[in-house]
Amino acid sequence: MSLDKLGMIKLEVEMELEKFFDKKILEVGDDFNREALEFLKEFTLRGGKRIRSGMFVYGYGCFKELNDEIIMASMAMELVQSYLLIHDDIIDRDILRRGKDSMHVIYEKNYPDNEKKHFGISMAICIGDLAACLANEILLDTSFEHKELAANIMNKMLENVIRGQILDLIYEKKSFDEIDEEKILEVYRLKSASYTVEGPLHIGAALAGVSNASLKPLLDYGITLGKAFQIRDDINGVFGDEDKTGKSNDSDLKQGKRTLLMIKTLNSCNEEEREFILNRIGKDIDKIDIEEIRKIIRKYSLQYCEELCDEYIRQAKTFIYDAELSDEGKKFLIGIAEFVAKRDN
Repeated sequence: MSLDKLGMIKLEVEMELEKFFDKKILEVGDDFNREALEFLKEFTLRGGKRIRSGMFVYGYGCFKELNDEIIMASMAMELVQSYLLIHDDIIDRDILRRGKDSMHVIYEKNYPDNEKKHFGISMAICIGDLAACLANEILLDTSFEHKELAANIMNKMLENVIRGQILDLIYEKKSFDEIDEEKILEVYRLKSASYTVEGPLHIGAALAGVSNASLKPLLDYGITLGKAFQIRDDINGVFGDEDKTGKSNDSDLKQGKRTLLMIKTLNSCNEEEREFILNRIGKDIDKIDIEEIRKIIRKYSLQYCEELCDEYIRQAKTFIYDAELSDEGKKFLIGIAEFVAKRDN
């Protein structure tokens, strides 16, 4: 049922995004900014479950009856998503996003010359910044009484994401011995949970005029489910089907990402296995070595991470069961939690 509702939100949000982008494209006077908007439109609409829009809509719907304007306002989350993904692909040197070229690669291919890589990155940064501006425009153009508060919450959400990204990048320069599970989970809370679940729910609830104690179970749910979402994302990032995820399943290993999977593995494996991993991770390793690392991860940490993910999902649902929320909102949030447990993309 929740996925059916999410599917309906997805269709409605994407229809509104089409209209929004077409209007913006017509307003632009020069070809290059028109092209930028066309690239951003394609990037934003190329796929995804629209979970963040769904959370945004039901942050509102947990307290008030849903309406067309909350669907339109939820487009802001899709532009925030594009902003963060475009920049994230630059940081992680990812060339694919949802099975197609990342934004910096789009510009490299459309303007090939000796400086194409730098140009592609520069333009992608600009397009990401543009997406962030459009997200604010969408939210502030609504008629909701509390839209300024919602915009402030969205800004705080983005501050948390950036703080998490800073920690993530710094930790990649540290040895694995300096990073523990607590630090990794804090990155997950800031970088993923804050804008995947907690933030969208909070912004939607703010538009509904809710700012009291009844928000606490909703935000506790958001933080907890958001961490489960990131753990599942890490698992899919190493063991996922690339045709389903739209991303490489070896990039986390080649980049030496500090994930819970890897921290737990290195803390549990024997010295020979540890040396094997540390001599290869973070490098352009071949498929044989990647498969051997996957084998070691399966041996020491995959089950632990899957069980922790399941425990977070159980906790998240517990926060919702007795909360003072609409029945429809509760059903949606519990159903999405169960979806996160099983998702493979």
